[in-house]
Amino acid sequence: MNNIIWFRTDKLGDFLIHSHLIRDTSISISDSYTTVVCSPYNEKIIKEYDFIDETIPYHKDFSLYQKTKTLLRILRRNYHTCVAIDGKKFSYFCSLFAKSQNKIGLVYRVKSSFLGFFKYTRYRPFTFRFISKYLIFDHIKVMTGRGSLHEIEHLPSIYISLLEVIQKKTKNTDSYVFPLNKHSEEYIAKLLNKIKYKEFLLIHLDEKWVDIHNFNTECHKLIEEIQQSINMKIVITSFNNTLSYMKNIRKNFATYNYNNDNNLILENFNENIIHLEDIPIFEFERLIFNSMHVLSCHAGFVVQVCGANSSHVIDLLNSYDCMWYDCWVPYNTRYSRALKSDNKRKYSYTEIADQIKKIIV
Repeated sequence: MNNIIWFRTDKLGDFLIHSHLIRDTSISISDSYTTVVCSPYNEKIIKEYDFIDETIPYHKDFSLYQKTKTLLRILRRNYHTCVAIDGKKFSYFCSLFAKSQNKIGLVYRVKSSFLGFFKYTRYRPFTFRFISKYLIFDHIKVMTGRGSLHEIEHLPSIYISLLEVIQKKTKNTDSYVFPLNKHSEEYIAKLLNKIKYKEFLLIHLDEKWVDIHNFNTECHKLIEEIQQSINMKIVITSFNNTLSYMKNIRKNFATYNYNNDNNLILENFNENIIHLEDIPIFEFERLIFNSMHVLSCHAGFVVQVCGANSSHVIDLLNSYDCMWYDCWVPYNTRYSRALKSDNKRKYSYTEIADQIKKIIV
């Protein structure tokens, strides 16, 4: 048996970017057995992939005993290929001691200074590039950190080029992979049928919206202006969102919370905007799939899952963030961008709505 182990202990959106790489690598290596080391939260989703044979949960807040137990569990096998691309010290430490024919890693380059004068380049996670290049891995690629970036470095393409020493099947236009849950699909179909939403814009709200002008107190005005501008139904989504503007959202728009028994809100529903709160991840993906367009301030999962289900994603960004987010753009779906500010000022609600109208209408 050819064991393959992947380390991806960060966010689910980051995992999605190389989901097709994991699948293609598992297919390309005969008699493969694929293990993914991931966060306990992501493990619930990653377990559903039919090409992943085993998951090992890890979190930085684990006790020393838990970390040691996890380390020994990882090191008990011999591997054909070991891939660490999450930039986490635990992942690279495991890679150092793992017995593997091929050790592959991504190193992150950042600019630093000593006492504010002496400037130098360090490489995460172990400061010096030679540690990763000669002591840990057989093959590495380097990704520049956000604060040191001077040109676009497309991360999904870097992942693919890094794995070319093992397989050359994956292309950056190939769709990412997200497991389909039949029950979730049926649930969302019934919900949309009940509220009579066939064509709609999905707006996902998180912490990245708060820097929009007066959003904490007037967020409903922006959403209403967008709705009137595009003349389309809108579904607002949020998950475990405790920010202050959510009071305004719940006050101004009909809110259906998945965890509460408030189905009466859906009866004879006749509003242009609805807020669906705390929709579980598999249902959320199906909701995105059924939308005409998806608007977020580059919510990682939202953007990358559109690369799995071919949805049209619209990023709402500050102009100074554009180069960084260009490094994460999925090349496998329709991607558009609007700005909430430029280098001089924050844009008005009308200016934001007009940009979105030009994209959609």
